Amino acid sequence: LVIFFLASFTDPGTITAANLHRYSRAPFDGVIYSPKVCQTCMIPRPARSKHCVICNRCVARFDHHCPWLNSCVGERNYRLFMLFLIYHSFLCVYAVYIHAKIALNLAYDVHRLHEAYFRDETGRPQKISLFQGVQYLFIRHNLVIAIGVFCAIIALALFGFWAYHMYLIWCGTTTNETFKWQDHHTALRDAERKRTGQKKVQVTMPPNIYYRGFV
Repeated sequence: LVIFFLASFTDPGTITAANLHRYSRAPFDGVIYSPKVCQTCMIPRPARSKHCVICNRCVARFDHHCPWLNSCVGERNYRLFMLFLIYHSFLCVYAVYIHAKIALNLAYDVHRLHEAYFRDETGRPQKISLFQGVQYLFIRHNLVIAIGVFCAIIALALFGFWAYHMYLIWCGTTTNETFKWQDHHTALRDAERKRTGQKKVQVTMPPNIYYRGFV
């Protein structure tokens, strides 16, 4: 909860006229960023920033607006957002472990499913399969199984988000900038198609000046 509240309520890097100089360190690359004035805030917009229409403010090194945090993710709370993802993914893994222990206790100590059997059409006893045991547990204790499966799915999703953002950090870009680069690539490709009259064309993308690896 502490990490969640810190990530939610920490200022993501709101740009105002008073602190504009603080967020003007990044240079304009002339490709996806060029000097312009925000028509809503009426202040110069630094490179790598964006006006969030949901929060109605310009955010430095804007990544995205996170519905889980109900806040933007930007320069000042990005580390907290990453900590939120990895911590809660491990928390969900721990929840899966606890529910698995509960399910095993129900299977072996309560219902003794490892000794359970059924009689076939000839009357001979047959040991139940793993699938039948899981099916029995789900029928008798559906809440335990359902919460365990739900936590496993959420853990995978959170860890996937964390891994994706680690990749973005390595590439020196943000979620917002990936869309900008995709739009720029599409524009270059359309221009090359119009110039050559060919459908299949290859274009050279300009370098990302913000790429510094894990710095």
